[in-house]
Amino acid sequence: MKPVNLTISAWGPYKDREVIEFDNVARKGLFLISGPTGAGKTTIFDAITFALYGNVSGSIRETRQLRSDFAQPETDTYVELTFLHKGEKYRIRRTPEYERPKRKGSGMLLAKPTVLLTMPDGKEYDRLLDVKAKVEELLGLDYGQFKQISMLAQGEYTQLLVAEPKERRKILSKIFDLNIYQQLKFSLRDRERRLKEQMTELINKIDEALSAVVTDREDWLTAYRSENRNYQELSRILQELIRDDREFRRVQKERWERLEKEENAMVAEYTRARQTNQLFAQLSQVKEELSCLQSRQEETEQKKERLSSAGRARLVRPYEVAYEKAEQQQKEAEEKLGKARESWARISQEAQALELEKQKLLPEGEEHLASYLTECQERLTHISLLEEQQKQLRQTEQKLSQKQKEYLRLEAQEERKRKRYEEKDRAYRRAAIGLAAQELKDGEPCPLCGSTEHPKKARVTKEVPDEETLKRLKQEHQDIKDQLAAVQQDAAGLKGERDRTKLTVEQHLILAKVAADQDVPALRKDISHQIRDLEKLQKALRASQLKTEGQRTILEHMEEELPEAMKNLEQARKEFLKILSRQGYENPDSYRFSFLDEKTAGALDREIRSYEQQLHLAQENQKRLERETKGKEIKDLTELSKALEEKRREKQKLSKEKETLAARLEGNRRASLSLGEKLGEWDQKNDLFGKVSDLAQVTRGDGKNHLKLLFEDYVSGSYFDQVLYAANFRLRDMTTGRYELSRIDRAAHGHDSLELMVFDAHTGKYRPVRTLSGGEAFQAALSLALGTTDVIQNHMGGIEIETLFVDEGFGSLDSEALDQAVRTLMSLVEGDRLIGIISHVGELKERLDNQIEVVRTPAGSHIRT
Repeated sequence: MKPVNLTISAWGPYKDREVIEFDNVARKGLFLISGPTGAGKTTIFDAITFALYGNVSGSIRETRQLRSDFAQPETDTYVELTFLHKGEKYRIRRTPEYERPKRKGSGMLLAKPTVLLTMPDGKEYDRLLDVKAKVEELLGLDYGQFKQISMLAQGEYTQLLVAEPKERRKILSKIFDLNIYQQLKFSLRDRERRLKEQMTELINKIDEALSAVVTDREDWLTAYRSENRNYQELSRILQELIRDDREFRRVQKERWERLEKEENAMVAEYTRARQTNQLFAQLSQVKEELSCLQSRQEETEQKKERLSSAGRARLVRPYEVAYEKAEQQQKEAEEKLGKARESWARISQEAQALELEKQKLLPEGEEHLASYLTECQERLTHISLLEEQQKQLRQTEQKLSQKQKEYLRLEAQEERKRKRYEEKDRAYRRAAIGLAAQELKDGEPCPLCGSTEHPKKARVTKEVPDEETLKRLKQEHQDIKDQLAAVQQDAAGLKGERDRTKLTVEQHLILAKVAADQDVPALRKDISHQIRDLEKLQKALRASQLKTEGQRTILEHMEEELPEAMKNLEQARKEFLKILSRQGYENPDSYRFSFLDEKTAGALDREIRSYEQQLHLAQENQKRLERETKGKEIKDLTELSKALEEKRREKQKLSKEKETLAARLEGNRRASLSLGEKLGEWDQKNDLFGKVSDLAQVTRGDGKNHLKLLFEDYVSGSYFDQVLYAANFRLRDMTTGRYELSRIDRAAHGHDSLELMVFDAHTGKYRPVRTLSGGEAFQAALSLALGTTDVIQNHMGGIEIETLFVDEGFGSLDSEALDQAVRTLMSLVEGDRLIGIISHVGELKERLDNQIEVVRTPAGSHIRT
């Protein structure tokens, strides 16, 4: 990654928008970032790391506090970086989370972090996680690795140079992230412990499986009860137990099959004997049944005769039914005629009573009924209208009375208002005259009377109403007069309405034929009763007429129907007697004795058929059973049953033995499978435990670790050797071959493996690194830093570092040492590499043409190139 330009806006100490064009300030690859302490030199590197990864080194503040305290509210906070990677250009813009003013309204709001990565092909990524993954994929480095490789903090490497071995180990662990090796040691220890616990748990499970074995063999019990169990021997014995039980199960199976054959043969013999005995029993039963049926032969013959006689009687039955029907019809005709005559008599009496009532209500005759009824209905209508008009008249008179009272009240008020107004008006006029009289002078004519003498002038009263009061009183008087006129008009209207209603009432009195002093409600009730009685009479007369005519027709029909019914009865009697004689019956009684209804005859016929079927079946069964029992005899089933029961008990005993053996065999088989599985798993765990335990001992510094060196110490020493090897190339060059760093061998000298010495070629001796001068120590520390970068780069697959920052430490160098350091750094920029020196040393400004100057002011810092 090589930066092209960097834009910083309202970020850290920078108040405004600052732009660094690296193509301009770093044309030769090596450039200086100068400025006073705290101005924001390292912030430039932080801005690059923030743009790429969204993290900062902590040199300024946390990511939530990145906004400049000097920035104006309307200035946005962001970092934008354009960089080259493998010949292609990328652009990334990132904003932190910070508070900014609202776009609309007042107050502040929390702006969320944003990011936008633009690829060379124009494709964009704007999700934080996606951009992080994409940057790490492009550069092949995460934030920690990028910061570790690209920023050489001289203070940290100076400390690495002069620190005690234990402190040096901590620094190396931090630089190379060696905690993973210590975690590996702890992980191996935990793995060793877990494997040991798992092996113990497996032994418990193996013992549990062995406890489920069922056997009484002596060799098994001896091996199982031993304090030091030989699990392989127990497994071998268990396999023998299973083979023996399987052989015994085969023998049991053969015995079981033999017993089943013997039992089946005995069951077949017992079944045949029982069937033979059943045949003899059935034969005896059939003979008894046949004897019983033969005893009913005579009774059955009588039933047949009875059924034959009933057949002849069924031929007579239709004539009997016709005779009975004709007899019933004659009887019904007589009854109907009697009832018709009774009804005729009753209807005649009702007609006579109705005639008396008609004469009472209509002395003039029935022909006046309709006209009289119409007259009554018209009178009732006029009476209803009369009552309605009388009610309206009462309401009108009541309203008129109320208006008259209201008129009298308003008239009294009008009188009072008029008097008060006139009184005030006179007072007002007298006051006006009095005022005019005050203006009169002797010898001048009076405007009212013309007199030139004024012996007695009018005086002004004390209480004089003003003009507004007078207008108000006049208006109040006028309002009362208007109300009085309105009430008078309403009363006149009500009076006219009353007179018209009276006239209408008089007209209805005449039309309803009602006297003026007559009780109208009582009259209306009487007329209503008369109308109801007349309507009832009219309806009754019509019904009586219809009923009389109808009953007369019925009576005439019944008087004609009776002789016809008597004639039909005689004809039916003759035909009935004739058929009786033809079928051989002497009289109706003998016929009726022989007659059977259809249900009874059907039942008798079924009895006869059933008897004949039973008799035939019994005879056939007797023949069949005599054939089947021919040459056989009855068997004794008791002995056969005892023998069969004994055989079944023997078989049941064997079944229980089989179940016991099967359960034992299955349990032992499962125990054997579990034992084999657990022993195999234990062997695997034991093999793995040996390997893990050896590794754990090595990392702990015991066991096969002859150097007794902790794993992380060994790894840090290995890394340190690689760093020293790479650093000495630079150090020999910067010191013209005088100095070389070397680690003391612990085995040879008994010192800590990270103790550092410096070899001085001028003296040919080793001496402590603390004896180096300040400039020499800086050169050694810079060599360590560059060597560390080379080692880290190699361990990351040879990732090419195109940009490197070196932070401070140049102040301790003399002029010659400073030249040597610059030459060393210049040698690193070959191959298009970019190196930035972060320092406030003034001599570097004179030696380096490419510079970025950070200028600090009370209002914030800004960049000058």
